[in-house]
Amino acid sequence: DADNYGVIGSLSLSSAVGQRDFISGSYSPGFIIFDLPAEPSFNPDPCTNAIPPDQTITEVRGQTENSTAHQVGISWRHSPGGARPPTQDNGATVTTATTGRWEVDVSLGASLVDQEERSFTRNTVCQAGQIISVQTDIADHVNKNQRLYVGRAGLRRSFQHVDVDGAYQRRLTADTGEDALTVGDFVYPNLGGRVGRPVTVGLGVDYSTRKSLTGPATVVDITSEGVSLRGGIAVNEWFGLSAIADYREQKSGGDTESQNVVNYFLGMTFRVF
Repeated sequence: DADNYGVIGSLSLSSAVGQRDFISGSYSPGFIIFDLPAEPSFNPDPCTNAIPPDQTITEVRGQTENSTAHQVGISWRHSPGGARPPTQDNGATVTTATTGRWEVDVSLGASLVDQEERSFTRNTVCQAGQIISVQTDIADHVNKNQRLYVGRAGLRRSFQHVDVDGAYQRRLTADTGEDALTVGDFVYPNLGGRVGRPVTVGLGVDYSTRKSLTGPATVVDITSEGVSLRGGIAVNEWFGLSAIADYREQKSGGDTESQNVVNYFLGMTFRVF
């Protein structure tokens, strides 16, 4: 288990096409640092079965130190009842559809991810089943071959006091450096509302899978279930604060044990015009 810390930004522009359709474009840079141990765990006694004498046991481990991403996207939104152009409030799009009408949105996005990785190679010299000497070599390199493509389709409906929305999202990840291709499916419903005029709250659940289409046997399939709590406050019409707490349980391959992942996001939203 390891913690990570990061900063993610987003810039979006929206324009009305007629009275019921809106087109938006976005750009999001991000940087994440992984809080990992100085070096990964190695076999504490690799010489147990070392035969013949003076045999060298080589172990290789790797870990990601940090990651930088650049994402661009375009989306189309249709409001059957007619609506105002979308605005940002508290880090989320304000409901603009006429109350009681379903709103449809479709989006496409692509990301380029660079990961700085550190590899550890440990050479242990064994003699008569005992450790004689140990040497660990460290090498840093950058993996620039990761591409992520995302397609999303969603529905949203605004009632008098609450908003209901849900979406299906498919993610296609191509890592040419590892000759791997994975596909992920993500489904979620959300329930949101306002407490007075400036405060928004929301609750969402989700289910997702990630499966390997091609690539090395080390790529495993993952399933996860999660729940998230959201909140925000509009300080004024140009500036808002938002927060998200996300908890999920995920399983890898046929493992019976699960891994718990907790994420916290704090955000600031600026409306330029």
